[in-house]
Amino acid sequence: MLAKTIQYWRDYGFIALVVLCSTLIQVMQPDSNLLLRYQNNMAELDQWWRLLSGNFAHLGWEHLMLNASGLILMAVLFRNHFTFMSWFLTFLICGTAVGGGLLIFNPELIWYVGLSGVLHGIWGVGAWLDIRQGINSGFALLLVLIGKLVWEQYSGADIGLAETIGGNVVVDAHFYGGVAGLLLGALFYAIRLTPEQTPKPAIVD
Repeated sequence: MLAKTIQYWRDYGFIALVVLCSTLIQVMQPDSNLLLRYQNNMAELDQWWRLLSGNFAHLGWEHLMLNASGLILMAVLFRNHFTFMSWFLTFLICGTAVGGGLLIFNPELIWYVGLSGVLHGIWGVGAWLDIRQGINSGFALLLVLIGKLVWEQYSGADIGLAETIGGNVVVDAHFYGGVAGLLLGALFYAIRLTPEQTPKPAIVD
């Protein structure tokens, strides 16, 4: 039982913490969003935590549920590639890339919330690690991600998605997170910073 618990914590522990934190932030709206959301004047306010914390806040419950569902899907698809610490590293780098990219290249954007940029980063890392382990679908995932990022830069946001979440979709956040994930995944692919995918032994209670 203990071994099974440790395995679940390794595979899903960090993801569970992210969903829990995002849910608590949503429960404490609107004060939590005002404190945590990305803002373009964070440097003037000396509130640099917003660079990362804005990824965990959301516009509303629909927005949160959509991102949480995507995050859980990523966790299931790529669970053999990640440990608790590599999940943490991926979130830290991709989340900071989203906030940093918006701050540098989108100074006109007043504020931003949501995990979608980080999700695109996880997608990029996971696709590379699929390829490293000889999983052919990794190539398809990589090409679809690159195509999506390029398409959004030319065509803009999905209007239907904007209506669902109750606000504008910031496609540049997808781009910054996705590019960070592609670069980080390429690094993992090249120097093997994450565990090899090996069949996990069956655990019997």
